[in-house]
Amino acid sequence: MLKLRLLTALVLAPLAVVAILKLPSLALAWVFGAMVLAGAWEWSRLSGLRAWPVRLLYVAAMVLLLWGVSAALQRPVVLEAILVLTVFWWLLALLWILVFSGGPKHSSGLTTITAIAG
Repeated sequence: MLKLRLLTALVLAPLAVVAILKLPSLALAWVFGAMVLAGAWEWSRLSGLRAWPVRLLYVAAMVLLLWGVSAALQRPVVLEAILVLTVFWWLLALLWILVFSGGPKHSSGLTTITAIAG
């Protein structure tokens, strides 16, 4: 498994660097958006959402969230607020990892919290 991850990193890392340096901003945003949506699809499974229609709704919600955030980022005050919320979120995520390091069993409440966290 580690070998596969290393090979994937060896392929994707140079592609990411080239994309960041060479692609126009709009194209790079589309590439990163596609990566976020692929991650959302995987996160939906990891968070306990099993039925594909529910997972598809989760990804659709991410599309709406990305669209809303990209529109809101045009205002500097919103950008500052998002950065502050992001720092708060990462601190909360660190606390969450420390508290649940044993790997809690999935329950419906935890599935919902995990899906929202994604």
